[in-house]
Amino acid sequence: MRRFLVAFFSALLCGAALFSRVAFADDATTAVDPLAPPDVLRPVPEKYSDANRVWQGIASLEVDAKGGLWSCWYSGGTTECGENYVLLSYSGDRGETWSAPIFAIDPADRVRAFDATLWSDPDGKLWLFWSQGEFREDFPLSIWDGRVGVWATTTTEPEKGVDAEWSAPRRLCNGIMMCKPIADSKGRWLFPVAIWRQDSFYKLDEALRGADVYLSTDKGATLDFYGRVEVPRDVSVFDEHNIVEKKDGSFWICTGTGISLLHTDITNNFGDTNIFNFTSEQGLQSDSIFQMIPDIGGTVWMVSNRGITSVPYENFYEIERGERKNLNIKFYSQNDGLKSSGANSTALSMLDSHGRVWFTMTDGFALYDPLKIRNKNVLPLVQIENVKVDET
Repeated sequence: MRRFLVAFFSALLCGAALFSRVAFADDATTAVDPLAPPDVLRPVPEKYSDANRVWQGIASLEVDAKGGLWSCWYSGGTTECGENYVLLSYSGDRGETWSAPIFAIDPADRVRAFDATLWSDPDGKLWLFWSQGEFREDFPLSIWDGRVGVWATTTTEPEKGVDAEWSAPRRLCNGIMMCKPIADSKGRWLFPVAIWRQDSFYKLDEALRGADVYLSTDKGATLDFYGRVEVPRDVSVFDEHNIVEKKDGSFWICTGTGISLLHTDITNNFGDTNIFNFTSEQGLQSDSIFQMIPDIGGTVWMVSNRGITSVPYENFYEIERGERKNLNIKFYSQNDGLKSSGANSTALSMLDSHGRVWFTMTDGFALYDPLKIRNKNVLPLVQIENVKVDET
């Protein structure tokens, strides 16, 4: 087993994290405030309608306690730019039809809203998170101002669908959070927040930059920095990690270097933690696993740029114990009933309260229901490669 250091630092209130500013040539002309709450436009003006959007991406999906489906994504302009905004939609018929955007979250010009995700917390409150930061062409990476920030709005009445009332936007901490938080076995909420490592206009403390975990013990009212998994900088720059907790108290974190299994005392803030890394050398479809989703039957589903795969959880532990060398993962395709052109690795799939796994695809959603498994009745695709007549 490889033993890695997990950096742990004393609790630091996210909103109070210290940073410095890096000077740019036209710094004096900067007149935007990425810390200002964005406009929430409801009803949504025609500018944001389906007919007027030329692209969209990074979708997220959530199922509320009553079975309603919610989806969010971002769009605006012609690419990732200062015109980006976030939209929210609802379906009350399991995705057969979807509402027009319920509202648009649109900050001031040159401040972009992006990388949104939805989460239904243990109390049934629905959260919409997004990242918000300044966009400038003269930044080393124009879409990253060095700080950004995780924002949220919530509703306590998701059962009302498009008529639900939402709270005013609130900034939670610095960073970007593309995957959903989790509530662990101690009732704490863990947020997979990343501070990307590229230098830019704002420069945060190096100790905070990377694949971080932020902690809330008051149901999201405040967040504290909790710890960070050490990912080599030359391997993972855009950290977009995912956290899963097993019943035995171990944590699984997906990063740009595969999947890390953390055997840890969860009351000890990741201290004295043993980490075992799983990579493509052990059979993962890619070293960049965006999500892993455990189902109710002991199978873990994984999403990456290589598509959707699955493997029994036990295979991971057998490799860790030295009892096998390869995970023997299963790939899924049209032969297995998928009708979409492929999984979107940078979008967010989920497990609902009925044990069904919802996958966000490039052109819709796919649903796996373990209670409806039966013998495969989808005929495989056949391609004729050669034809011989009378051996000629």
